[in-house]
Amino acid sequence: MKTEKEMLDHIRWDPKLHEGDWRIHYLDLGKLKEIKYADIKKTDEGLMLVDLDGKETAIPLHRIRKITRNGETVWQR
Repeated sequence: MKTEKEMLDHIRWDPKLHEGDWRIHYLDLGKLKEIKYADIKKTDEGLMLVDLDGKETAIPLHRIRKITRNGETVWQR
């Protein structure tokens, strides 16, 4: 199984995939939250830098619990 980072890189670099189809589900203070893949600005050193309400936020990759495409789970921890 691919790691979170490998999945995020695959979505970014595969020309057949559309960023708008993907959602990232992660834990934040014990609650599962969802962001659009397109909100991710960068992945680096175990973090994804995300634009949340106009503010850049660092989310550790180990908090990702699942990745979905058009509502279907493609990757899950």
